Amino acid sequence: MLAASFNINNNYRAQKSLGVLGAVGIGGGQFTVTGQLQTYFGDASIYNQILNNTQVSFDMRLGRKDGNRETLLFDFPAIKLSSGSPSVGGTNQDVMIQAGFTAIRHVPLGYTVSVERFWYLPTS
Repeated sequence: MLAASFNINNNYRAQKSLGVLGAVGIGGGQFTVTGQLQTYFGDASIYNQILNNTQVSFDMRLGRKDGNRETLLFDFPAIKLSSGSPSVGGTNQDVMIQAGFTAIRHVPLGYTVSVERFWYLPTS
């Protein structure tokens, strides 16, 4: 994996009313998570997952390389790869693929994304 990005949108909105300064309430919305994954295109397996809209999982760890400080672990137990195709930048360059994804609620686990904070994670 070379790069990963994601967007979380809870679609909350302010509920306004005449004669009230500010909002009288907050309207709930649909929780959506979308993102992009960029990796080397080594074989057709990831491309087939995109074509078939296959459900896979994805985890991402953010923290220091030596693991001696606080680390965040983002767990997406169910994502569907929905867009992307192999691309070559030019001669003597690697074939890359950037895949778009949408996270969905994993029914047995009961969540779409989980964020865990660890004070230490081993590097091996």
